[in-house]
Amino acid sequence: MAVFWYNGEYIPLNTPVFTVLSRNVNYADGIFETLRVKNKKICYWDFHFERLQKGIQVLHLNPADGILNNKTLLQNLILDLVERNKVKNNVKIKIQVYRAEETGAVLPTSNDVKTFIFCAETLPDTYELHAKEVIVYPDVALQYSVLSPLKTLNRLPYILAGIYAQKNNLQDAILLNTRQELAETTHSNIFYIVDNELYTSPLSSGCLDGVMRKIILKHFKVKEIALSINDVKKAESLFCTNVIQGINPIFSIKGIDKIFDISHFLLREIFEFLNVSDIK
Repeated sequence: MAVFWYNGEYIPLNTPVFTVLSRNVNYADGIFETLRVKNKKICYWDFHFERLQKGIQVLHLNPADGILNNKTLLQNLILDLVERNKVKNNVKIKIQVYRAEETGAVLPTSNDVKTFIFCAETLPDTYELHAKEVIVYPDVALQYSVLSPLKTLNRLPYILAGIYAQKNNLQDAILLNTRQELAETTHSNIFYIVDNELYTSPLSSGCLDGVMRKIILKHFKVKEIALSINDVKKAESLFCTNVIQGINPIFSIKGIDKIFDISHFLLREIFEFLNVSDIK
């Protein structure tokens, strides 16, 4: 039977644990992390743990049991969960941490937390290239704040952008910021290539501080400069990245008369690197 971890216990996956007063449901008062476990190792665990700790700090959460603040204990807990669920493939893991108090009031009187961890889905053994056409989502603009680099539970701009893409029979949407610059897509950071040089939107654009973004910045020469939607035709190649899917080229943006190169040598170098790189 599939189980998830909830506040120190392994519980059958279909067991209800929320009440109508739960703050994650009422106020999106929490954060989450999405991990890839490959060959019984958590890919890029250091970066995920670092972002989780940053979110705990920014939201003033208090993980009293100490597990969430101990990188080794939390890692072992996640791997034990995978083992208990008898997952033999690569797997997507989700961690959600939210303020535990259930008074119904907006202002909490306690910063103690509740946490659950579960196996979300199995994943392919290697990353695969899937080129896609996207569309610019026009209705919500992103901007930088102390929350924008984090995976907070409030994902409404991304949900609405995804629905907008779906209604246009497309796989994804680009979100712009208030300066009309490319910030990110519904679930990925954006990179682009101009004159054979690699660029990505800076965190000041309002984008997520993505783990795969960090990996590429660490191992490749990248300039953090935002690209305006008016200048997007200058890009030779566009692609988006995340830990779960790796790298996905964008061949077209609906409404913009430009076909982007989905086989650029820099894009291929990154793709090949991700499929053979050390997952630490």
